[in-house]
Amino acid sequence: MLANLDLIDCTEPPNIIVPRGGMICLNNVRGMKLRVMRASVWVTQDAASEDVNLNAGESFCITRSGRTLANACQYAPLTLVMLEPPVAIEPKLSERLRRLFARMKASRRGCDQGQRGEAGQREHRPQPVRL
Repeated sequence: MLANLDLIDCTEPPNIIVPRGGMICLNNVRGMKLRVMRASVWVTQDAASEDVNLNAGESFCITRSGRTLANACQYAPLTLVMLEPPVAIEPKLSERLRRLFARMKASRRGCDQGQRGEAGQREHRPQPVRL
């Protein structure tokens, strides 16, 4: 049995019941915490090099976007997991670089256009002298 959760309302953490050997598929839940309430699950994230095994009472913060699979153990009749609201995760390097370049582009645009004085004339800015 495969439960596919594409849209999750985080106002109240959902409890997910997974039957023996079942699997849940979570899409784009980066930052959310997966907490195992009963039994154990095996968790794998899209493009992650390592998988995680969680027992009852343990939790795991999902650190990647994309698909996350949680597979219920074989020995318990059912597994209960809970998704908790997102926690702050450091932005990826690509996101930080995109923001940096956007700020640089915006400041460059302001320099290229120049600052206008009250009369609409360009203000004179002395240029630094390099020796």
